[in-house]
Amino acid sequence: MKRRARGEPCCATPAFGGCKVESLVTVDERGQMVLPKVLRD
Repeated sequence: MKRRARGEPCCATPAFGGCKVESLVTVDERGQMVLPKVLRD
């Protein structure tokens, strides 16, 4: 495996800002998303 320089991204992106992560969710053993209580109300 090729080593990358410090600060270099792990994958090539066509343009900066193309995607961003809004949130992370947990998936239970049945494959269902587990939402925080704040969102379930």
